[in-house]
Amino acid sequence: MSDAEIAKTRYTAFTSKKDQAVTARLIVRRVKRLNPQAAGGQDELFSQYRYHAVFTDSPFHLAQAEEQHRDHAIVEQVFADLSCGPLAHLPSGDLAANAASTPTVTRATSA
Repeated sequence: MSDAEIAKTRYTAFTSKKDQAVTARLIVRRVKRLNPQAAGGQDELFSQYRYHAVFTDSPFHLAQAEEQHRDHAIVEQVFADLSCGPLAHLPSGDLAANAASTPTVTRATSA
């Protein structure tokens, strides 16, 4: 389990642009930053936190909306890693080169 804390507030974005203001929920997730250099059993004098903000108009409850945002961020990172890595040079004019750079998917067949 994580020791994360989440909170929400109403926020209006884009107020400086006429007719483009949007009011929705601003969700902030706070996670305690642990000090890896601290000796075992020694508490920190001042706790430090990492903050992650989400601006959403999702109809889901606070915890559900924040969890869905984290899941979406993980999927987007996987796509970015693939497109900058093995799939960066697809499609190639050489079929063998395309086959070498994509993962092989095997299908089980019954005898």
